[in-house]
Amino acid sequence: MEEEKKSILAEFVKWIKVKVRIHLNENLLSFKQRDIWWANIGLNVGFEQNGKNDEFERPVLVLKKFGQNIFWAIPMTSKEIDNKYRMKIKYKEYSKNIVGDLLEEEKEGNLILNQLRTISNKRLIRKMGVVSEVNFNIIRDKIKSII
Repeated sequence: MEEEKKSILAEFVKWIKVKVRIHLNENLLSFKQRDIWWANIGLNVGFEQNGKNDEFERPVLVLKKFGQNIFWAIPMTSKEIDNKYRMKIKYKEYSKNIVGDLLEEEKEGNLILNQLRTISNKRLIRKMGVVSEVNFNIIRDKIKSII
């Protein structure tokens, strides 16, 4: 048990260092509803969805914009679980090839609807895609049915 506590504490210390850097970041990125971004969502408590890797990052869908700097985000995962709080979606992912041409590819992901949360655009890392307007309306309706 003591080793587990030390391990958890070490992870929280790593997250705090990343969080301080994020908080001091002055490069604020512009975002829109329907966008999918990699975001530093952090190391969270209990059963809340954590970010991955050294930067505690995870893809999120911008559900609702509340001004230039804050929005509702729905975390995404590649893991499929069949329940009312998960939703499989298709989206367009953007990337650049070696010469800088923009490439567009259809991808699938899973929204973790019950992990909806408010986040700042300071947490945004890079835009990775966008959900179609039709799919976005389905997502909003599903969220409304949950709340």
